[in-house]
Amino acid sequence: MLVECKKCGAPLDVKENDWIVRCGYCGSTTRVARTRTLAAVTPEDWSPPKSWKPPAQTGLPTQALKKRTLRAGAGAFFGTFFTLATVAVGVLVPLFAEGVLTWPFSDAEPPKAVTRGLDEPPKGAALAELEEKHEPEPATPMQRETRAHRAGTRALARGSAALSAGDLDAAIEALDEAQRALGRREQGVHRLRAQVASRGAREVGLKVVNRCADAQALYRSLRRVGAERAAGEQFVDGCPRP
Repeated sequence: MLVECKKCGAPLDVKENDWIVRCGYCGSTTRVARTRTLAAVTPEDWSPPKSWKPPAQTGLPTQALKKRTLRAGAGAFFGTFFTLATVAVGVLVPLFAEGVLTWPFSDAEPPKAVTRGLDEPPKGAALAELEEKHEPEPATPMQRETRAHRAGTRALARGSAALSAGDLDAAIEALDEAQRALGRREQGVHRLRAQVASRGAREVGLKVVNRCADAQALYRSLRRVGAERAAGEQFVDGCPRP
């Protein structure tokens, strides 16, 4: 295919897959898509002129320009280069924008490995346990009272979570801790104790049938936190209340 140089107007032979063409006369580089096509197919007997005199409308000096020797495949090289550059920009720019990559000379910290779920901050009971572990020792009675209240509140949260997960033993332990920290009359403690008592009564009723020892052990745990009344009514003659 023959195209016209946008700068000096010289005819240039380009291949079908070339994106970029470099003029062998004026040295300018142009995208093939922006040039004017002189011939859809380069004639077999066509050969580039040894020199080219730019037309007056190009605004270039009127002296003839000698044809320069370009390396073979220059157009293909420039086309490949621009293709790779376009792909690189399309891939790397979003990574920099999301913070996955950082510029080499920036003050930002190096990105962490992308791990879904493993690097997420702790939540719920895990966060409460972590806070309690790293909390400094209280120095005054008011600080000790405040810490006890926070510990009781966290225990209530753990108890509710344990009940939701079906872990009655963990709920009983959390209730015991909340009662020691907040007292048995605290509203949240009373609510959790009622929930533990209801769940405990159902569990004891199921275990009494053929797992008497387990039912009696669960009853003792419920009695330790004051949630045994409804569970005590589940025992029968074959499995007495301890």
